[in-house]
Amino acid sequence: MPTKSEVIEKTPDTSSKNLLTVLSEKGIETVFDRFDAQQPQCTFGNDGSCCRRCNMGPCRVSDRRKGVCGADVDIVVISNLLRWCAAGAAAHGQRGKELLGILKSTAEGRTSFKIAGDGRILELAKKFRVKRKGRTLENIAVDVANILLKDLTRESGDMRSLMAFAPKERRDTWRRLGILPTSVSSEVFDALARTTVGTDSDWGNLMRQHLRTGIAYCWGSYFGTMFATDCLFGIPEPVKTEVGTGVLKEDSVNILVHGHLPPLGEAIIQAIDKEKIKRLINDVGADGIVIGGMCCTGLEVLERHGIPSITNMGGQELVLGTGMIDAVVADTQCIFPSIAQVAACFHTKIITTHDSNRIQGTLHIPFDPAHADMIAERILEIGIRNFINRGEIHPQPAKATAVSGFSPEAISRIFGFGNLLDIIRSGKIKGLAALVGCSNPKTIYDYNHVTLAKELIRNDVLVLTCGCSAHALLKQGLCTLSASGIAGEGLKEICQNYEIPPVLHAGACIDNPRILQLFCALAEKANLPLSSLPFAACAPEWSNEKSIGAGLSFLTMGIPVFLGVKPPTGASRNVVKFLTDQVEEELGARYTIEPDPLQMAKSVIGVIEEKRGKL
Repeated sequence: MPTKSEVIEKTPDTSSKNLLTVLSEKGIETVFDRFDAQQPQCTFGNDGSCCRRCNMGPCRVSDRRKGVCGADVDIVVISNLLRWCAAGAAAHGQRGKELLGILKSTAEGRTSFKIAGDGRILELAKKFRVKRKGRTLENIAVDVANILLKDLTRESGDMRSLMAFAPKERRDTWRRLGILPTSVSSEVFDALARTTVGTDSDWGNLMRQHLRTGIAYCWGSYFGTMFATDCLFGIPEPVKTEVGTGVLKEDSVNILVHGHLPPLGEAIIQAIDKEKIKRLINDVGADGIVIGGMCCTGLEVLERHGIPSITNMGGQELVLGTGMIDAVVADTQCIFPSIAQVAACFHTKIITTHDSNRIQGTLHIPFDPAHADMIAERILEIGIRNFINRGEIHPQPAKATAVSGFSPEAISRIFGFGNLLDIIRSGKIKGLAALVGCSNPKTIYDYNHVTLAKELIRNDVLVLTCGCSAHALLKQGLCTLSASGIAGEGLKEICQNYEIPPVLHAGACIDNPRILQLFCALAEKANLPLSSLPFAACAPEWSNEKSIGAGLSFLTMGIPVFLGVKPPTGASRNVVKFLTDQVEEELGARYTIEPDPLQMAKSVIGVIEEKRGKL
């Protein structure tokens, strides 16, 4: 496990290196200190064989020792994994539920937002066979929102989004295997029920529920949430911007939006041009205002408006060490509670807005979509007035240019799916790799993401990225055309001819379905199953429960998944063998665990080369 000193020495992010040093010298604790203090971590926990499902335990289970109730190691390992998957599906499902509720309320005229995603609404209405002729867009949007909400909650029948968008070959495969889901809430409910003490004790049956929950996660929690944001705020198009801590300005108010719900970020962007706000900026003596993003709320406003990305989950404490951030607006998920303690060492105001993410000692302003404009103004006023309280600052000038917003629709307009498929057949682009996932202190901060991406593009693999992984690549300048200079000759030629970066930023973690949409479109064009095409998905630093469902979303679609951090499954030979071997017979893809990013790149390229023969 890397220590904090190794992170400082080896991270490719110079700003984080410098800020971690600053915070260390001041004695301010960060995630890297706490990770050091946890060493050595529990081997039973790391192998997934610690069971906490009842109060007869906790039980440490192995091949030779069962739990108090008699549960063996296979049952414990898959039960723990399934519960993680259920929690991740619930987390993204909650986002979807809230965003679809806002879409519905907006269509009914009950919020301060205006619908911007006409194209997505009409596309979904057509796919769902919603009546369109003679009806307003708003009425159609209400029906679309209700259908997607039903995919989160239905108790019987098929998920509409799955039936409308998943390839027939996949639907037939899932039906044959008995893993077609009913809805997100139904599968989460069932996952938790099956894993209570003394319930399902067949590890194979629990594995089927695991796959079923992953598919529900993909088509309800993932696709439903992405569709909701697209309907509300529009489908992203390529937009140029700058990213990194160098975007923060010493003489300007700096406010960051953090979390996973973009509506308030959208309202803040609209509010900064109001005369009242401009006057207040002038009154406090600031030259202007910078709105920046952290985590996935930041990436949502980046891909639609070019609002700069500052950092990801792993760097959220570090950027506070600049002393230049006047407010952080935190909605929900991936928000370390420790940011309150770090912010208290400077002048930064932490403002929480979501009831599921209260942080003790911070200011809480509940978000209400009906009054989003007024709430945005109030938050801006608090951040602007706090500008005068700045103390010692530690500016970090590092920044990079970037292009964001590569939705499948945008990629289709740039290439045409048929033409892109021909380019892949020609070998100028050998294949496509999704590079996604979290930050994890079990790896050197940002190192695995950046090292893997560079090695893939050097070997003519076009990289598509979302989520915290995207922040790492954006900051290193890999999402701009000039990065094609380190690409292989074939990819370099394509990048320069089509004026695209070798790493295409497709959005937040919830936008991973955009990559799946692209894969599906190319498979349809080739008239081949997804599992036969030169595609891969990589998560070099995954850490979150939501990552379990993300991995299953790709795996169940037939896309091989490469993980840089070992999952908690090592104690069960049966579970490991199934996920890394036998599952390929059923779904056409498997997991590969490879902590070394250079070796992971070699494995990904090997799989891509093998599948190229089928083109």
